[in-house]
Amino acid sequence: MKIFYPIFLLLFSVSINSQSTLSDGLKVNGVGLGSKYAEVVRKLGKPTREIINRKMDECIGSRIRTLSYPGLKIELDDPGTGYEVYFLEITSAKWQASGATIGDTTTAVQKRFGTHGRTIENPKTNPQWLYSMPGDNPGGSYFYFRGRKLIKMQSGYEMC
Repeated sequence: MKIFYPIFLLLFSVSINSQSTLSDGLKVNGVGLGSKYAEVVRKLGKPTREIINRKMDECIGSRIRTLSYPGLKIELDDPGTGYEVYFLEITSAKWQASGATIGDTTTAVQKRFGTHGRTIENPKTNPQWLYSMPGDNPGGSYFYFRGRKLIKMQSGYEMC
């Protein structure tokens, strides 16, 4: 029994420490929510498509800049200090987001991010998991599954 207890504690601490946190949302190649436009282009390269909306968004109160890469969409707004990421969506296994990859199983995603702060919607057909951010970072990260395989990841701030 004396040997079992230290081994149990070691295994328990390894499993807790191996989980990633989503308190600031997903990150792709170091790019996450709040990243500046120049940082996005420096870390991910030139987008295949870039659109700047001419109209102001009613929720954000600024123009939206959308950057598209194959399997990755990033939206930025300008709060007055330059464009910053407020939303990202991953649909290709080419991109790893905080250690998760499209095609991962529900078990792998749960092992990586745990269950703390998670809400499951529609669990019998195609489950969607939401990991909420803390109150000072309103928003969350969404994981969409089909047949127990990850098909899409999103992370963003609640703007409206």
